[in-house]
Amino acid sequence: MLSQEKFENLILDPNKFVEGDIIWDKNKRNPPAFEFRVKIVSDDITALANDPIGVWEQFCLESKITHNGIMHRPQVLALDL
Repeated sequence: MLSQEKFENLILDPNKFVEGDIIWDKNKRNPPAFEFRVKIVSDDITALANDPIGVWEQFCLESKITHNGIMHRPQVLALDL
């Protein structure tokens, strides 16, 4: 866990970036959900959870992160009812 000071320094650093594409993977703890992981933090995202690309774009904008790649859309799974 980051201290508040380290968190603020991280957010204020304009040289942050994520290199490469973001690909969704099956969530092993909560199937049939999908997840992606990158090492970043933010609490101020207001985009809706059903718009993961919008969430990612807002996060990058607010935390001043440059993402050099593509965030792929997660797969849509047909659930057995």
